[in-house]
Amino acid sequence: MKALRDAYVLSLEKALDTTIAGETGEERFAKTLDFIFSGKKVYLKSYEVVSFDFSPQRYSVSTKAEVQKGDISDDLQGLKIVTDLVGNPKVLVIIDEANLGKHVLRSVAESQISRELSLLGYNVIDHPVDVLDKLMERKKQLEDKKLVERRERTFSPQGVERTTTEAISYTVDYYGLVIGYGNEKIAYDYAKEKGAEILILGGVYTEEVDVASVLPSATKSNFRSVRAYSTIRAAVLESGSIVTSDALEVTKMDLSPTTAGNEAIKDLAERIVMDFIANIPLKLQL
Repeated sequence: MKALRDAYVLSLEKALDTTIAGETGEERFAKTLDFIFSGKKVYLKSYEVVSFDFSPQRYSVSTKAEVQKGDISDDLQGLKIVTDLVGNPKVLVIIDEANLGKHVLRSVAESQISRELSLLGYNVIDHPVDVLDKLMERKKQLEDKKLVERRERTFSPQGVERTTTEAISYTVDYYGLVIGYGNEKIAYDYAKEKGAEILILGGVYTEEVDVASVLPSATKSNFRSVRAYSTIRAAVLESGSIVTSDALEVTKMDLSPTTAGNEAIKDLAERIVMDFIANIPLKLQL
């Protein structure tokens, strides 16, 4: 893999008649990724090994590459080459989703993100549709254990031994589980158990908004307008690096508010995954 990464860097250097500095091959490759994902509008569109030679002292690779001007984010083939070179990471996607207040087991956002990543060469780990229920049960078990431990603590003000109990609230709140309040560790531990290198975690919900605020000319129509919001992020488990997305909300219109909500979620998920694939490779420890 190291030889292939070196060949990728050399191909880009030769095409651009430049040198990408770095003390190690890994550093040069990391800088190359930063170069192609930072808006320089150039990348390798195609890349193939023509020949290779292996010996105990040396491993050489000859490649044939096509350099393309443009944004790599618009080229599935170019993105897949990068994914292959970073080792086709294993990724687990867990999204809590509610469309117009109704929680769903089969998340549209999760399915869309998983599909896009699979097409790019990521190894998407499957999980039960009721994974959030399972994680919530883990959370409850941990809280029950803490409650028992706290009940066992005693103190003796003025020589009188008494037992104190600290109440712990337990609410079935998927959204809280996956996006904050210190509960991410439950999902992180589960991801590590499944062998994931990357965990994509978060929540998506929708709400109906005034059609006039989206399209004034549709005020008297039967169209309904629904806006999707997200707090989805990706975590590289080995390094602890977090990748966020600037895609926070999308609005769609349809005669059916449920359909509008699903379309808004799908569109939002597509935008989120594009942010991730442009930044996750930069966070991986190669």
